[in-house]
Amino acid sequence: MAKGLIIAPGLDKWLLKYAIKEINAPHVAFLATEATLPLIQEIINKDEISSYKIFFIKNIFSTVETIQEFFNALNWLTKDKGITDIWVDATNCITVIEMATYTSASLIDIFKDVLGEDIKFTLVYINADYKVDEDGIAKEVPGTEKLIEIERPMDSLSFVLALDGLRTFNNHRYDETKEIFISLSENTTGDKSILYSGLGLLADGYDLWDKLDVSHSLERLKKSRENLEKVKNYGLVKEILSKLSENMDVLDKLSKESEINIILDLYCNALRRINEKRFDDALARFYSCLEKITQYELKKFGIDPSNPDYSKLDKEIVEKFTKQLGFLPVELELKKNALLLLFLKDGVGEEIQKKGYKVFTGLIGIRNSSILAHGTKPVNEKNILDFASVLIEPILNKFMEINNINKEEIEKHKHLEIKDLTGLFFKKTHFPLA
Repeated sequence: MAKGLIIAPGLDKWLLKYAIKEINAPHVAFLATEATLPLIQEIINKDEISSYKIFFIKNIFSTVETIQEFFNALNWLTKDKGITDIWVDATNCITVIEMATYTSASLIDIFKDVLGEDIKFTLVYINADYKVDEDGIAKEVPGTEKLIEIERPMDSLSFVLALDGLRTFNNHRYDETKEIFISLSENTTGDKSILYSGLGLLADGYDLWDKLDVSHSLERLKKSRENLEKVKNYGLVKEILSKLSENMDVLDKLSKESEINIILDLYCNALRRINEKRFDDALARFYSCLEKITQYELKKFGIDPSNPDYSKLDKEIVEKFTKQLGFLPVELELKKNALLLLFLKDGVGEEIQKKGYKVFTGLIGIRNSSILAHGTKPVNEKNILDFASVLIEPILNKFMEINNINKEEIEKHKHLEIKDLTGLFFKKTHFPLA
């Protein structure tokens, strides 16, 4: 594969000549200034560089102008010359131009998918020994130069994008998070690639959990944990693994269809939908949570709502239930579940009685008339907050009380939130003893 070199030289001729000879690129794009233009011209003439183009930077203190000329140079190499293996050197260049040149190359490596260019970048720096002369000035020593490959741009700048990925993760925007970390894992090396792969799997796992796909969620999170265990030297990984273990225990119970855990999980899922302003989705989950609470309580009396056997109940209760409805239903849904529990004087039924059955059915009606159920009305914030405060919270609290469920169990169903974002940067380092 033919190489293309973008070089922003300093005023040392021998360093410029060394870079051109060592990299040996058939096509060279020079980022020139007024001070370096004569030197570049001399090198071109003496070394007989046949394929080159000069891109002039007038204002040596302008990062914007440098970046513009860098992109012009890149365009010449990729579009005109068909080069995809790009080498970049800005050794001993004026500081502002050097910074802008390397930054430009780094940004291309990050956003090449957007630009539609499959470009390989190699950033290099010419390093040489220094010697202090009789005037106390440190000067590079010709003949000691070495071509040093700088870390891949994404290895250096990936942390900036990763911070945004962690922020979207904490906001439960898991699809977006997954895309960020998959891209980072594919464009970085070493332990950073492993870390980002683990975080991508983490986001995918929580996304599947959010969508109630428990078995696949557990599978992804196991793979995430395997990756993250390999990079525990990053500060944030310990925090993640601690909460991840707790969440995976919950998922394991959910996979075994633990009714209590399903109820708590639906509640926590609905709370996340409220935070995302997805009120219709939140209401649907709250409704399902309530329905499963009432189903759980009815089973204590031997009643399966899908096929109730009323012979297991006192005749007096059955008569009251029939009279209230005007018929004896062959199957039960939430309203009927609640009414029957009320007559059975179950703890949940008594909590519904406190609010009033009409209040209960009125709030349930919000769900039935919503877009996600039988109607066309959107659910607004007031609707969902009323539903939560008047129905869900008191009924769930009563359910937990009568079934001896510790409130800490709800915390286990809450998704991981990474609090120490700065832990992304900090690794445990072992210093040798003096």
